[in-house]
Amino acid sequence: MKRHRGITEDKLNQVIKLREAGANWLTIQKETEIPRRSVKLAYEKWQKSKSVTELKTARINAATEIFKDHIQALIHFARYLATELTIPSSTWVSANEFLEMLLSNEITGQQAFYDLPQTNDRHRSKSILRHNQLLFKSLQDHTRGKIHWEALDTWRNAWDKCIELFGGIRKETSDFVDKEFKSKKLLQSIKENSGNQDAVARIVDTIFDTMRQYIMEDNLKTDEQVVEITSDNVLSTHIITSRGSSKAILTFTDGALAKKVSGIFDTVDTQVRMLHILAGNKAINDEINRMQTVIKELDEILSPIILYPILLSTRCDFCPV
Repeated sequence: MKRHRGITEDKLNQVIKLREAGANWLTIQKETEIPRRSVKLAYEKWQKSKSVTELKTARINAATEIFKDHIQALIHFARYLATELTIPSSTWVSANEFLEMLLSNEITGQQAFYDLPQTNDRHRSKSILRHNQLLFKSLQDHTRGKIHWEALDTWRNAWDKCIELFGGIRKETSDFVDKEFKSKKLLQSIKENSGNQDAVARIVDTIFDTMRQYIMEDNLKTDEQVVEITSDNVLSTHIITSRGSSKAILTFTDGALAKKVSGIFDTVDTQVRMLHILAGNKAINDEINRMQTVIKELDEILSPIILYPILLSTRCDFCPV
């Protein structure tokens, strides 16, 4: 305990007890035999010192709680990233767009302590994205030199290259389908009977998606048919569905036409598959393998068991202590 000059610690303790008991300064002067001005100054100095100490303690306690939340948020974020990082399921989304989609989701389940209430969904979405971007930067700062974050660039480049290569396959599929529809009469019959003006696009999309699945499963030599026909005698309809799905691609009232279209599916599918079987299709497989290697590496290194010691022994610009 700090003491005023000329007042011993024992005397200061006596002053404090008397004042806390309600004694006035004159009474304290008589009891301690120290001038009341001196005891008042000593008491006020002690009181100020006590307030500063209590404030420091309160700040330390608050910072400790915020730091615990900060570390927990980073752990949640790291597991989310490791779990959600994947290979393309769509040929329309770039790697950066996919990462932004991931960061646009609520990850930690807690509101950042620096966030203000959002007035609408658009502001809230922007706030969530910004919060997660800051978490990502914080995680990278904490683990710099410990985690090979350049691997994420390898994953990003492989993703975009994969999208580019799949785009080439979509064009090949579209070209083969166009050749099957040299007869405008046939195409018109399909559109009228199915009631679908986008029949060609439906065919291209179905064959391409199936082809992409073959490649992902390394199953190009499969002899499975792309589609099947289900007939509804009550409604007198013939429904073409893709393999393993009950979702209708095209619906016809003319059974013979439905069978002809089913044959076009199989013909084009076989042509595209044979083209890539002969080509070896090594480029796409290499990019997929690169992505899977990075995903496995990050999944292992972003384990809480590995992360906790790293996070506790390092700091970032957002650490409260």
